[in-house]
Amino acid sequence: MFGILSSLLFGILSSLLFGLLSSLLFGLLSSLLFSVLQSLLMKTKKNNLLNFCPFRKVTDFDALQGVPDWLETINMSKYADQFTVAGYDKLEHVCKITDNDLDSLGVKLIGHRNKIRKSIKALKDHYRKKRESCT
Repeated sequence: MFGILSSLLFGILSSLLFGLLSSLLFGLLSSLLFSVLQSLLMKTKKNNLLNFCPFRKVTDFDALQGVPDWLETINMSKYADQFTVAGYDKLEHVCKITDNDLDSLGVKLIGHRNKIRKSIKALKDHYRKKRESCT
């Protein structure tokens, strides 16, 4: 009888201890993860979480003055001269840019290409919605 009772008590105590240790470990890991994320965010531009987000602002395409202005809004103004020399002087022309065109424009970095492609897609959507609203 004492053996059964001690086994039961041992099982309960070990479960409680396991639960306590699990909670403690989870708390420590959560705290560590939070500290790491916080330090990463503090290193971002202006210590602002919004600057860390790639979708922090929506471009007002109607307010843009041209391709160099568009490139500046997506932080790709370093390519403004290449776009101008290649004849991309209007935003409507930018909508027709292909991957091969980006390559010939000297946009080699995959991150830059993706950012420009994403903005071109948004630009195409903007013009499509504008056409649809006119009909």
